[in-house]
Amino acid sequence: MRLGLEKEGWRLAFANDIDPNKEEILPSELPDADRHFVPGDINCLSSSQIPNVSLATASFPAMIYRWPERGKDYREKLLGISKIH
Repeated sequence: MRLGLEKEGWRLAFANDIDPNKEEILPSELPDADRHFVPGDINCLSSSQIPNVSLATASFPAMIYRWPERGKDYREKLLGISKIH
């Protein structure tokens, strides 16, 4: 979603995920993650941690599908599981 919106001139201001694995993996995939990624349960964040924006979106996790060449171990770590059936 981010790449499509950026192609149309939008700029990412905030990203969030409750999964602790994302905090470890995102910086290696998106070098600017430290500027906008706030880990944790969105319900527990204060309003001061969430910027005022013109467009807010949400999506299902897509990393598992975007980087299939990384291999099974990478996908399992990203999903936080020990085995994919």
